[in-house]
Amino acid sequence: FPIFYSIDRIDAGFNVSKSELGVAMEKAATAWEKAVGTKLFSESADGPLTIGLIYDERQKETQVLANLGVTIEQSRESFASLETSYKKLISDYASEETAYEEKVRNFQTAQTELNSSIKYWNKLGGAPKNEHEAILINQARLKNTLSALEVERQNLNAHAKNLNTVAAVLNQMAKEMNIKVDEYNSGGTVIRNVFDAGVYESDKNGRRIFVYQFENKDKLASVLEHELGHALGLEHNDDKNSIMYRLNQGQIQNITSVDVATLKKECPNLN
Repeated sequence: FPIFYSIDRIDAGFNVSKSELGVAMEKAATAWEKAVGTKLFSESADGPLTIGLIYDERQKETQVLANLGVTIEQSRESFASLETSYKKLISDYASEETAYEEKVRNFQTAQTELNSSIKYWNKLGGAPKNEHEAILINQARLKNTLSALEVERQNLNAHAKNLNTVAAVLNQMAKEMNIKVDEYNSGGTVIRNVFDAGVYESDKNGRRIFVYQFENKDKLASVLEHELGHALGLEHNDDKNSIMYRLNQGQIQNITSVDVATLKKECPNLN
């Protein structure tokens, strides 16, 4: 000790600067150091433990849920809350779809009436000036209506995609926590491990921490704190209050006395 680390990579898509990631790392490192009472980590330009934010579907899904006002954590209460949100989304989508379909029927009726009027006046060799002007006004109105309907259609498709994402998250949460429920229709959407917010890797090429998803900077620090635990040699455990709990989704947890005792067992000369 200390373990020297360096900020290596921040993918586009994360609204986090290098200095902000550095602050989150310092916060995570300080949490361990306060718990143990020893200097454990230090930032260095060429520190061999590299830190990176990797942007992929996991963060995209997190952002979708955040935009819907949904927060997920590894608990049955969180699952129940997300399930309630999903049911409301289903209800809202059904209402929007019904309203859209009614507008489409009205448009089709108006379009048919306009076409019949044009066909009628064409047979007579042309419409009088006032009828011709009315036809032009109706054509312009229907064109605007069609454009508005296309926007609504795209919004409905986006809402359906969001529904599929939430359904897939529910399916994944149920699987991870062994909650027995009927599988939700996700439209084929597959979610990566919803609790795999970060990973620590160590091999012949070096040591690295990759973070894939977080909702805010506090949760970023919590994910880093968990992965720093792995860098210190700790494995997952089944204590839901522990920072090293096996289901790591970036929830705010604590370094427990068990974590400290395990670390001191791993490193008997720590102090």
